[in-house]
Amino acid sequence: FRTIGVGVVVVGPQRVLYGTHRSTAELFGEIYFQPTWDVHQDAAARDFLAQVVRQRAGEDMLAADALEALVRASGGVMRDLISLGRRAGEEAYRSAAPNVDRAAVERAADALGRALMLGLRPGELKLLKNLSSGGTFVPMTDDDLALLETRRVLEYRGASVRYAVHPTIVPLLAAMKGAA
Repeated sequence: FRTIGVGVVVVGPQRVLYGTHRSTAELFGEIYFQPTWDVHQDAAARDFLAQVVRQRAGEDMLAADALEALVRASGGVMRDLISLGRRAGEEAYRSAAPNVDRAAVERAADALGRALMLGLRPGELKLLKNLSSGGTFVPMTDDDLALLETRRVLEYRGASVRYAVHPTIVPLLAAMKGAA
């Protein structure tokens, strides 16, 4: 295709970038990783995602503190930002609130965190607890890659690569004193 001037865009899972599937990625001339925006360390990323929500929801739909909580709870994952926003809207509707407040976002974040926790094994819980309390994460095994693929661990790329536990899981891990 390259010799005749045709470009190809292929969208694939994160697994293609790592491990035994890496040879698939090497078939392409350029790889562009769609990043997770680092909303915890980058104000511009927070502003960008807040603007995305404002474009969809308008100014009066979310209180400012609810918007900030929504962006932070997403961990910078666009898919989670949209899902949390929708769920927070449902939570607000159920409680007959006139708009989405911080409490609705917190309920939506708790629900997402619980969904992300489903099926975790003791070793994975231990790894997540360690990472959430400042430990390191080096993805080497298929189990490590599965934590990245399922968004339980988020990868932030910048000057260096940083890994973090999805923010909706962190409070649940903290509440699990002594488990795992």
